[in-house]
Amino acid sequence: NITKVQELFPIYNELSERHFDTEQQQVRSVLEARYQNRQKEAENTDLKAQTLKNEETIKVQRILGGFILLLTLLTVGGAWFAYYIKRTQNALLEQKVEERTKALSEANHELERSNQELEKSNEELERFAYIASHDLKQPLNTVISFAQLLHKEVKNTASESTQDYLKFIMNSGNQMKRLIEDILEYSKLSEQKRTPEPIDLNSLVAEVKVSILELIERKNAQIEVVGTLPTLEQEKTKLLLLFKNLIENGIKYNQSGAPSIKIKK
Repeated sequence: NITKVQELFPIYNELSERHFDTEQQQVRSVLEARYQNRQKEAENTDLKAQTLKNEETIKVQRILGGFILLLTLLTVGGAWFAYYIKRTQNALLEQKVEERTKALSEANHELERSNQELEKSNEELERFAYIASHDLKQPLNTVISFAQLLHKEVKNTASESTQDYLKFIMNSGNQMKRLIEDILEYSKLSEQKRTPEPIDLNSLVAEVKVSILELIERKNAQIEVVGTLPTLEQEKTKLLLLFKNLIENGIKYNQSGAPSIKIKK
């Protein structure tokens, strides 16, 4: 039945094509599904890897954050400890300064009190020296005067030893007189407020030599000024007393038979 076949063949071809298309579509769908599955698996793998990476990053960040927090705590603690130590040291230092200031104040008060007592004692000593030396001067002058009169009276009749005794009395009296005059002069130094004046030390030494001429001759002493002495702005009384005492001590306490004193600049 060719005619029937010819009628059915197009239908068969159409059905075959439809069936082929359906199989192709099914295969395509399967392949597409497999592709999608692989894509999802790859995405899941990447997602897992990214998740692991994020977890590692978070872990590192947590560790770093903990370290930073610990470092911050240590820094704050160290700063507070340093502040505490500094405050303690300042408190101790202030306490020591206060104690030393108090001790210094007490020492100053004690020193001031001692100075006042010393000034009072010096004033009393100077007053005593002035009164004692002034009262001793008159009877000593009497002793020296009568000794000189007695020496003149018995000069030609008395023995040589008697004359030596009288000379010894007069010399000792003169030494005592000079000592009393020095004490009087010293007692006047603190009371007299003299204005400094130009003092030629060469003339001052010559004046001292004249005042102790008897001692110089008796000790056979030599006083020599080497070169030229300067001129000083000072109180003459103080300088005169100073040079007189120095020269007299240089003569009196020299064991030589002929003491030699040299004064130079």
